[in-house]
Amino acid sequence: GHNDVDAHLKVHLPVNAGLLARLQGHAPRGLAESLQARWQGPLEQPRTYAARGLVSALAVASVQGLPGIAGGAVEFDVTEAGGKARVQVRDGAVELPGVLEDPRVPLQLLSGELQWKRSAARTALEVKSLEFANADVQGGGHLSWHTGDAARGRLPGVLDLQLQLARANGTRVWRYLPLGVPKETRDYVRAAVLLEPRVRRGAGLGHH
Repeated sequence: GHNDVDAHLKVHLPVNAGLLARLQGHAPRGLAESLQARWQGPLEQPRTYAARGLVSALAVASVQGLPGIAGGAVEFDVTEAGGKARVQVRDGAVELPGVLEDPRVPLQLLSGELQWKRSAARTALEVKSLEFANADVQGGGHLSWHTGDAARGRLPGVLDLQLQLARANGTRVWRYLPLGVPKETRDYVRAAVLLEPRVRRGAGLGHH
């Protein structure tokens, strides 16, 4: 049957107090429709682990700069070396602190297939079949990210983001400009689009 995610963590996994406190800091809520996990070694730092499951009606609060989500469903299969997940949000939101000036983005739809790999030297993430829609914008795309080499430092890493817009409200483009864009530029775009509130249909956006 369905289980509350928070209760499921307490009852079905021998999570120690410190780890449980960190998990509860994100205030996870949802229905754990299935959840299987196994590991070797201490739970705080297992030598190997594997987990798979399906969580619906998921809400995870944004804490300490980490993204948050509301109204999500996630099907996942993970190990210490990487994993994959299918994510779908309907009539929900994501929170992207440190990415957008207004971090909460309402969403009518967000879906994508995530795949990631981890090793001692490198962490890589790929998001395929990305689709998104809300009142301001509709489109799709592809995202890949990996940690940097030792010379440049592992973080913030290297991001390749390709987006294709099918619909966009030009007067709201500024709202989605990342904080990496200087504030003066974001303010300029915000003022300028009020004079020319049109975005060419099918315009592609790319960030490397």
